Amino acid sequence: MKMFKHMIDKPYKKFKLPFMNLYIFQWAPLSSSRIHSHPNVNCNLFVLKGELQENIYQQLNENGYYMTNSKTLEKHQSSFIRDDIGEHSIKNLSDKYSWSLHYYS
Repeated sequence: MKMFKHMIDKPYKKFKLPFMNLYIFQWAPLSSSRIHSHPNVNCNLFVLKGELQENIYQQLNENGYYMTNSKTLEKHQSSFIRDDIGEHSIKNLSDKYSWSLHYYS
């Protein structure tokens, strides 16, 4: 039960690098983020360690979401999203910590 609570409350720790819109994320084992957007910014994600799954969704009015794409990102692979592509969620597929670099522009 403790792992389940951790997955909902704190799936990652975020560390901001000074003087730029660059962040390092530490993903808890087998955790996942909620479905979210990045209003008015582009989001670039680069996997530093581990294996992450990105699921992309479109919203169905107020009735929820449907998945339009899913991809697995391994070490040194990247992804890009902005609002006209959709909203997304990120999941750590590993039972160990994963790390990613995020740039917002």
